[in-house]
Amino acid sequence: EATAKVVAGGSGGSAHVIASASLHGVTVTGTPTQVHNVEVWAKGLSESLSQMVRVTVTMYTVTLNSSENYAFNPQVAFQKAASVYGLSLGG
Repeated sequence: EATAKVVAGGSGGSAHVIASASLHGVTVTGTPTQVHNVEVWAKGLSESLSQMVRVTVTMYTVTLNSSENYAFNPQVAFQKAASVYGLSLGG
């Protein structure tokens, strides 16, 4: 809200800016130039924020040979997943 007031024409200007988090909006009352300044600022902010994306990538590499299997059994892993998520194997 404070930033929008400054964009509208300074904190001492005649523009009135009300930001409502619950309505996800900003109401601006002022001259056409003041309203336009806030509109341009808000659109730029919206475009900038919509391009921010968080990506988390986790990669694992597992190498096993016949003497190092550590008792890994894919059937046991599937059975556990099946009991949790209701999976079944058919065929």
